[in-house]
Amino acid sequence: MSSKNRQLAREVRSKSDLFDLMDESRELLESVEVSPKAIYTVELALEELVTNVLRYGFPENPSGAVVGVEVELQEDLVVLTFIDEGCPFDPVAAEPPQIPLTLEEAPIGGLGIKMLKKSAHSFEYFREDNRNIVVVQILR
Repeated sequence: MSSKNRQLAREVRSKSDLFDLMDESRELLESVEVSPKAIYTVELALEELVTNVLRYGFPENPSGAVVGVEVELQEDLVVLTFIDEGCPFDPVAAEPPQIPLTLEEAPIGGLGIKMLKKSAHSFEYFREDNRNIVVVQILR
């Protein structure tokens, strides 16, 4: 397989862009027989990390939100790289949400990063040149 076919790079500015990227990523991963568990984890990472940036990363200019995303296939890994110029936010260091005592107290959402931390092979954050850079490695 050529290196051209082994990676995707996109700028995501909206949920629609995200859904397109998720579709393209799934096609790429299925074409090289990546495990269903890895595909699920890739989709979780794309949804969680991109959505967080689009919602919270640009509070002064939400319509200016953009996330650069790269999906790269390596021998034993799928490597996702997310780059944005939004507010500094380290999802790796983020505290997990409190576990509610009852179902009625449970908020919708808030567990995606926790799930990603458990599912990914590695999960790293860097702040460089006023950019957030998150690298997630997932076993194929």
